[in-house]
Amino acid sequence: VRDIALQIAGGMTCDKIVVAIGDLLHDIGKTYEADTETLNRRHEEFNLPVSEEFLNSLTLPAEQFQKIKEVVAHKSDSTEMKIIEDADALALYADKRLYALFFQCAKRNNLNDAIQRKLDKFSKLNFERSKEIRRDWYRQMRRDWGLSTTN
Repeated sequence: VRDIALQIAGGMTCDKIVVAIGDLLHDIGKTYEADTETLNRRHEEFNLPVSEEFLNSLTLPAEQFQKIKEVVAHKSDSTEMKIIEDADALALYADKRLYALFFQCAKRNNLNDAIQRKLDKFSKLNFERSKEIRRDWYRQMRRDWGLSTTN
């Protein structure tokens, strides 16, 4: 996610430190001790408590520190948050091994809803740069699932 987020952020006016730290911690709440369903649906709620000790060890200007906390907690509509959301939506396809595992599992278990949710993320990307990055991945995924590649 970090590499893709920084690729999207390149040339944009944003705080790249917020992007770099925020994207590394965007899913840290999944390490919280809770049942799998809770973590899958509400992990963002746990991001800040799980990362708080680390965040408090950083020496950053107060404004930047606050912005990072908002991004980590998913309580931001900033450019930095939108970059991280786009990068997160694209990350599965950038990791060919992870994508292959997802593809095999989804196909084997007939997880059409999961597949559709992944495809739907592409239409919700925030930036033209994100759309440029995803174009080939999106077409490949549609081919993999036997769908038209005209989009």
